[in-house]
Amino acid sequence: MITSKFKILFFATVSLLLFKLHLFAQIKKDTIEIKGKVIFLTIDEVYFDIGAKDGLSVNDTVLIFRNDSKIDSLFITDISEQYSKAKSEFEKVKNIKIGDIAVVRKIKEQVQEQHEVKILSEQNKENNVKLQTEKVEFKALTKKGQTLKSHGRIALQNYSLFSQSYSYQRPALLFVANFDKFFFDNLKINTYAKIENNFSKSPISSNKQTRLLIYQLSIEYQLTNLVLSAGRIFPYQSPGIGGSDGIQLMMRNQTLSFGFVAGTQPQMDNNTFNFSNPKFSFFIAKDFRNSSISGRMSLSYSKILKNRKLEEEFLYVQNFIRVSKLTDIYLSAQVDLNKSTNGQTVKKLNFRNVFTSLSFTPLNWFRFSLDFNTYRSAYLFETMKNLPDSIIDKRFRSDLRGRFYINLPFDITLNLTSSLRSIQGEKRKDSFSSGYVSIDDIFSSGFDITAGLSYANTRFSKILSEEISFEKFFSNRNIGLNCNFTSYAYTASVGEKFTNLILRAGFIFNIGKSYSVLIDYERNWQKSAGTNLIFGEISYRF
Repeated sequence: MITSKFKILFFATVSLLLFKLHLFAQIKKDTIEIKGKVIFLTIDEVYFDIGAKDGLSVNDTVLIFRNDSKIDSLFITDISEQYSKAKSEFEKVKNIKIGDIAVVRKIKEQVQEQHEVKILSEQNKENNVKLQTEKVEFKALTKKGQTLKSHGRIALQNYSLFSQSYSYQRPALLFVANFDKFFFDNLKINTYAKIENNFSKSPISSNKQTRLLIYQLSIEYQLTNLVLSAGRIFPYQSPGIGGSDGIQLMMRNQTLSFGFVAGTQPQMDNNTFNFSNPKFSFFIAKDFRNSSISGRMSLSYSKILKNRKLEEEFLYVQNFIRVSKLTDIYLSAQVDLNKSTNGQTVKKLNFRNVFTSLSFTPLNWFRFSLDFNTYRSAYLFETMKNLPDSIIDKRFRSDLRGRFYINLPFDITLNLTSSLRSIQGEKRKDSFSSGYVSIDDIFSSGFDITAGLSYANTRFSKILSEEISFEKFFSNRNIGLNCNFTSYAYTASVGEKFTNLILRAGFIFNIGKSYSVLIDYERNWQKSAGTNLIFGEISYRF
């Protein structure tokens, strides 16, 4: 259990940080919102039609809304004149759909200053003198006593899981922030960290662990076309190498970016840090756009060493193409050049992490997508390693998935999905089919309802599931309730039959634009046992 001293220290720390951040972010309320739409999705990335032309920058926070309800919070990882790419603050994108509204909040003074620069370039020389004087006076007013501009989120979280024989708690303090113009106009600090305590207890043992997880902590120095980052960074231009403690140097303009990453993945050996696992990567990306086609093409070359010996050498290709606003095509693949196997370097051209997606929207009310993927990697923050997401059974090789989205009258959406997954060494394939109907604001009551039916046929069992959920917002959408009930009927390959029931309920309370309270509860009934899961969060955005 959590001691009283720990509780006092924990809440005192949170209160102090909230107070400090409130003083630092004095101009947080004087913001404007830049809005766009989600135009494309991958497994863990979101593309939306707001770009550098709108005044955005890398590591800005973007909020995704549907019907004025916030769906997710992301941070921009790449940007061009046409669109921006973002990753979720969570492990993967959840519940986001094409057409959702993307909102980025920017400090009004910064955007106004950029607009004034554009006005200056369009005026004749006589007017330039007057406008230049006004601009200097304006900058002097906005910078007085405000050397630090910041935006981010701080949250106090608690995750609890308990059953008749086991209990687990994980209180945590999450801190995500970007400090712009950190005492210098060109200097920026990016932070993403969490302090958490793990408490587990069973009839035979108990465990307690405290750890600090630093997902990102970097200093960024930016000139006109040059960006230098140092610290714990995530080189999104070089997928496959994971997080790195090192530096990244990038040159970029409106359509072209290139650079390199050099760092290491430190490990603890005999209570000392081992820095003998360096990583290197070179990357280049090109944006293109004309009247009928636009997109981005990128290529990176990477090397990973372990104990100063070559572990991996590979290329990573990513392409995104949009044709006439009707068809979106995405392709990413990792091409192995050299790979260490049992201590021996094997030169063999091999494709991994292949993901392709074709999305076609011929009509406003109809969209079809076809996806194909092989291994996808899951990034583990604690160990800074990439592992295949098919960790349980590595014989899974590929997954072909087709989806239909049909928007019907009265805000009704029909979603039909079917997938087929092949298995190495077996002729049979796993199949999955599902159908969902969603109704927004049914009968003008404010309720959003979703009902679905799915069926899976695997080599282990056959699974039939039914699901129904609803969502309701009150008080100008500052208070939200949601509930979901799912039933699974299993028929195992050995003949055993059993049912699993899951009830989920959630509550969110927004206080102004800065504070929010979130509570999620899940009850799982499986055979004669059951588990309870509670997640709570108090967050402050600045």
